[in-house]
Amino acid sequence: MNDNTPQFSALHYEGSFPESTEVGATLLKVVATDADNNRLIYSLPECCNSKTSLQLFAVGAETGRSFSNFGKRG
Repeated sequence: MNDNTPQFSALHYEGSFPESTEVGATLLKVVATDADNNRLIYSLPECCNSKTSLQLFAVGAETGRSFSNFGKRG
């Protein structure tokens, strides 16, 4: 049972990156804690789950790491 909502380290996350960013590069890291010590699963909000957004970005469900699905291929 989760009596407490996760607490994020920031209310708003923002980032920028150069056009030359390589595929798989970390763009942003989201951090949250849960007072119940429950396992947290990160994902893009529903508003960002368009086909275009999912082609450009991905989020590590366990890590909160946001990374690119676009850009320069290594």
